[in-house]
Amino acid sequence: MAGDVLDERTPEALRRSTGFLVTRAHFRAHREFLAGLAPIGIEPRHYGSMRVLRTIGPVTQGQLAVLLDVSPATVVQMVDHLEAAGLVARERDPADRRAYRLHLTSAGARAASAATEVAGVIHEGWLSGPRSRQRTDLVRLLTLLLSDADEA
Repeated sequence: MAGDVLDERTPEALRRSTGFLVTRAHFRAHREFLAGLAPIGIEPRHYGSMRVLRTIGPVTQGQLAVLLDVSPATVVQMVDHLEAAGLVARERDPADRRAYRLHLTSAGARAASAATEVAGVIHEGWLSGPRSRQRTDLVRLLTLLLSDADEA
């Protein structure tokens, strides 16, 4: 297999495999987003954290771990990088002095905005814009895939 399309030699069983196709789509999306974010100085893994902070405001590192469904150690690593780049700041949580609240700096807000624009351009190239039927269907199906079996 090569490039962004399925090689014609890809067996039909793989062409119909949800797991294979989701994995290939993930690799393509990650590769394109990584390249698009490089000039901003962040990676896709950082963008999720920045988007949370931009959308809902300051949260603790623990809350961010829960929202992103990653380990607390992963959040610390991501935030260390963002803090070193001057994009995120840690402050003691006034309600719990053991915890840190995270917020975007001014530079972080600008970077998050630029990253959102990059994401929009990339996503539009895939599925005909953010309000297209294809995009709506994909989001609905991915949400269903990621929902608990009890909720479905």
